[in-house]
Amino acid sequence: RSLLMPNIKTQVKGFKKGLEYAIYDTKEGISTSLGGNKYDIKATKNFKNRILQKLETASYFGVEGMDRPYTQMVYENALEMIMKLEGLKYGKDIPTVEMKEEALKLAKYRTFKDKNAISDFLSKTKRTLNVGNKYQYGMSQTEDIYFQCMAGRNKYYNQMPDIVNDYMMKINDIMQTNYKPFNYYGSDVAENVIVAMGSVTSTIKEVVKKLDNVGLIEVHLYRPFSSKYLLNVLPKTVKKIAVLDRTKDSGSIGEPLYLDICSALRDTDIKVYGGRYGLSSKNTTPSDICGVYKMLKENPVHNFTIGIDDDVTNLSIKPCPINIDTPHKEIQIYGFG
Repeated sequence: RSLLMPNIKTQVKGFKKGLEYAIYDTKEGISTSLGGNKYDIKATKNFKNRILQKLETASYFGVEGMDRPYTQMVYENALEMIMKLEGLKYGKDIPTVEMKEEALKLAKYRTFKDKNAISDFLSKTKRTLNVGNKYQYGMSQTEDIYFQCMAGRNKYYNQMPDIVNDYMMKINDIMQTNYKPFNYYGSDVAENVIVAMGSVTSTIKEVVKKLDNVGLIEVHLYRPFSSKYLLNVLPKTVKKIAVLDRTKDSGSIGEPLYLDICSALRDTDIKVYGGRYGLSSKNTTPSDICGVYKMLKENPVHNFTIGIDDDVTNLSIKPCPINIDTPHKEIQIYGFG
């Protein structure tokens, strides 16, 4: 949570390794809220050049299937990692269905360990303030060397996307999954695409199945942001993109993920539009997502909202009714939580 940030800042500037689990909640805005938001993502962007890696998960087994390889990545690179979980939803989720097959995969997966990388880390890069060590970390610096040292850290950030991808491929072999820094779902000739991350992608996928020539890019690696892996999965036919952020950066021309996508696609002719959804876990329905695709096709607008009726600044777009066939049933529980 946000209260971890001072400690995380200290860890990052000292090149201290570790995998942090953080739960989305709201520590800014008009009030606090335990509902899911991505305000922490916006806040950690303000760590100057000490940008952290945030890895999105969208299900319980997404969390279980990611923590081990991500821990291993930490030993192979000098950067702190953060796995972001959405609100209380996955922070206290307990799997209850389809357990046997998944449990067998997890049992094999938990043996995943690169002992050489761990030994190399322990033997060569003891990151302590000991005058007997070759390297010192966590010191105070002034203008004579600070800028140069910051530039010297570029190589660690440049290496991380490939390291993440490599470990995703290894874990895919064990878990029969298809994790990538960016995953694409939808038509190979899609013209209108949504970019998002987190649990909303499950809703988007259901809508994509019902519509023609649309797609979704699901973000798993948010920092360091890799234009290379984004462009690898982006269909050549795409003309317009809607980026969904689950945060509001008040006063900005756009939210964090939207700005990253704009920068990554600056040399293309693709039009990019940004919007917000799901603050404090406001429900996002298939009709809301269908409305986004309809907006892209008929009348693209930037700085839109979905899931609410904004009758103050008139930024919301209307939902588009859509019938989703699903074998699942919904129940409402009172007095839970």
